[in-house]
Amino acid sequence: MVNPLPILSKSSRWWLVKNIGELLISGVHQVEVSMNFQEDIRADRCVRRYADSKLTLHLINGGKYGAGIIYYFSFFLWRHHGTDRGASFILFCLFGTIYSIYSCSWDFLMDWSFFKPHSRYLLLRSELVYTNALSVRNLRPSPHFCA
Repeated sequence: MVNPLPILSKSSRWWLVKNIGELLISGVHQVEVSMNFQEDIRADRCVRRYADSKLTLHLINGGKYGAGIIYYFSFFLWRHHGTDRGASFILFCLFGTIYSIYSCSWDFLMDWSFFKPHSRYLLLRSELVYTNALSVRNLRPSPHFCA
């Protein structure tokens, strides 16, 4: 991503770095509308996976992205009404809480295997997409570097 050479889609890498940077400073900088479509794309993908496999887990995962869409919509409504502390603010806080709990629960339980200390891969799900997994043993310092 930080390759300065004009090869391997330099403009795409720059767009990604710029948009991630804008998301990190979103409290003081306006975020582009294109970044808000990520939740829509992920929810659509979950529904498609459910249609193919009929596994309910894909719908539950899609619900996480649906909750994110509702959260961002409530944020827009609150900001659109002048950032007062009325009903739109209460809805924004309510949906923000629901989305946070839903998303964190899914990540801890399904994506990170946080409550499964004896899982095959520490803090990862047991089935990995990429087969060249880095073992936790490889992260320990080697005796050659400790001299």
